[in-house]
Amino acid sequence: MAAGGMYDQVGGGFHRYSVDSHWLVPHFEKMLYDQALLVRVYLHAFQLTGQERYRRVVTETINAVLRDFCLADGGFASAEDADSEGIEGKFYVWSLSEIEECCGEDAPEVIKYFGVTDQGNFTDPHTNYSGSILYAVNRTEDRPDAVTRAIPKLLAQRSKRVRPGLDNKVVLAWNAMFLQSLTEAAAVLNQPDWMNVAQSNIEFLKANLCRADGRWLRTWSDRPGTILAFAEDYAALLEAFITLAEYDSPHWLNDARAVANQLIELFSDPDNSGFFTTGVDGETLIVRPKEVQDNASPAENSMAASGFIRLSRLTGENSYLAIAQDWINATSELAAEHPSAFAYLLGAVERIIVPPIEIVVTGDPNEPTTSELINEINSRFLPNAVRLFAFGDRAAQGLPLLVDRPLDNGIPMTYVCENFACRLPTNDLDELAKQLDDLTRSGDK
Repeated sequence: MAAGGMYDQVGGGFHRYSVDSHWLVPHFEKMLYDQALLVRVYLHAFQLTGQERYRRVVTETINAVLRDFCLADGGFASAEDADSEGIEGKFYVWSLSEIEECCGEDAPEVIKYFGVTDQGNFTDPHTNYSGSILYAVNRTEDRPDAVTRAIPKLLAQRSKRVRPGLDNKVVLAWNAMFLQSLTEAAAVLNQPDWMNVAQSNIEFLKANLCRADGRWLRTWSDRPGTILAFAEDYAALLEAFITLAEYDSPHWLNDARAVANQLIELFSDPDNSGFFTTGVDGETLIVRPKEVQDNASPAENSMAASGFIRLSRLTGENSYLAIAQDWINATSELAAEHPSAFAYLLGAVERIIVPPIEIVVTGDPNEPTTSELINEINSRFLPNAVRLFAFGDRAAQGLPLLVDRPLDNGIPMTYVCENFACRLPTNDLDELAKQLDDLTRSGDK
C-alpha cells in the first residue's frame, strides 16, 4: 500500500481506498481514521522488523496530519476532499514536464522511480483531466537519494496548487483513534513534540466535547455540537486514555475509568452482552442498533473489548475483564466463520489467550538510565503487555502494579511480570532485554 498510489508519495498519508487491485489508483479523499489506524500498523511493523521504510511511513503520515488536519484549537479535522477545482485528483497528479522542471538534475531518477510517463496513468472520468499518480515502480526498493532530495521540492511546488476542501468537523471517535496512535508513536519513536500535540488534543477534547455533567458529545465545528457521543466515541476514547496512561502519565487512568463507567451505564445491553450504538439518553428508536463486525473502522464493541481488557490489566478490576470476555464469547462462532470481519476484535482475543505481561518503571525521569530503560521497552512490539511509567506520581498509588514498588527514591528500576509473577527488579539494560526476550518467547508458545 505504501509503495502504491494509494499512499501520498509527496506529502505522506493514505487516500481512502484503491479502485484497483494494484493499490495504484486511489479515491483521493483522505480520512482521519485511516491515518490513525494505518499509523499503528506501520509503527508495529517497524517495531517487528526494524525496517526504516515503515518508520518513514509513520513519520510522513503523522506529519501530514499535523500539517493538513490539525486545527488551531487543537482538534483534528475529519477529512480532506478528493477533488480540487472540481477535478478528482488534480492536486495529486503530475505531468512529465512538471517533474522535469521541479526536480532538475534529479528528474531522470525521480521519473524512473515513480513511473512517470507522457501518457500518465490516471484520467478523471468526469473531466478527462489526466496525469501521473506517483508510485514506487519497484515496491521493494528503498528510496534513492535523488528521490529523497526531490520530495521537499515537489511538496513545495504542490503547495502552490488549489488544495482540496477540508472538512473541519472534529469527530470525537476519529480524534481519539488518531490520539491513541500519535501517543504511542511519540513514545516509540522518541518524538516529544508529537506527545505535546497529543496532550493538546486531549485537553481540547475535554474542554470542547465534554459537558459539565461529564456527558461526551460527538462533534465540534467552531462550537460544540448537539449530537450525543455514541458508543464508538466512548470506546475509542477509552483506548486513547489508556494509551496516554501507559506512555504519558498514569493519572490518565482516572479519565479512562470515568469513560469506561459511562460506557457501561449508557450503552450496555441489559439482556445480552455488548453495547448498543446509542445511549439510553439518546433519541428513542424502535430498535437500538448494535455494531458487531469491524468495517472500515473498528466496531464499537471491538474497541470496547480491547479497552476493557487493558483497563483491567492496569487496575486489577476484574469486572472490566468480564465484560470483554462476555462479548468475545458471544461472537466467537461468528468470528471463527468470518475472521476478517473481526480483525480488531481478534487483537482483544489475543490479550485474553496470551499470558499478560506487566511492566513498571519507577525512579527519576531525568536520569539517563531511566530513558534507556523506557526506550528499550518501547522499542518492542508487545501486544499483550501493559506498562506504567510512574515517577513519584501520587495518582498512580494504589494500583496493583505499583504495590511495594517505591515511586520516589530516585533510583531507576524496572519490574517485568507475567500474570503478576515478577522477575527480579533490575536497572541493567541487558538484563531487562533478556527478561523481555524470555517472556516474549514464552508468550509465543
